[in-house]
Amino acid sequence: MFTKLGEGYRDLPRPAEQALGALVAIGATVAIALKVASAIARPLGLRADNGGITLRAYSPFGRLTVIPWHEVSALNIHTKQIAHTKITYLVVKRRARMRPLRRRNPLTNPRLPGTDPEHDAAVSIDQWWRLDRDRFTAAVRAFAPHVRIELD
Repeated sequence: MFTKLGEGYRDLPRPAEQALGALVAIGATVAIALKVASAIARPLGLRADNGGITLRAYSPFGRLTVIPWHEVSALNIHTKQIAHTKITYLVVKRRARMRPLRRRNPLTNPRLPGTDPEHDAAVSIDQWWRLDRDRFTAAVRAFAPHVRIELD
């Protein structure tokens, strides 16, 4: 057994070290390229359907977060001033005593006043795409009439 991390790697012949290093570099490059391509090919930011509301932070590493309608209590718009830029968020307020969203998800930590970072979700609606408020309101009314909507 190896007593130190990497000890076996140093014992490889020079051409094997180079080949292994090249394989690792190629694998990492392919993985990153695939992740970026999937983000570009599927830039879903928001979807409201009969299953619930689907949100995704727009980044190559953003994951889809699906929140079923029975967990949603309200949807509202919140604008946050960062330096000289205003960022508008769609905030999904969840009912009390719902399971916390995953902590590492960028949607769970909007740091907006009046939101609970463990339970509420937010997605920016003015950086990569625009929210058609009339169509969104109609979809929410059709699928979840119990949800309170507070849009500008």
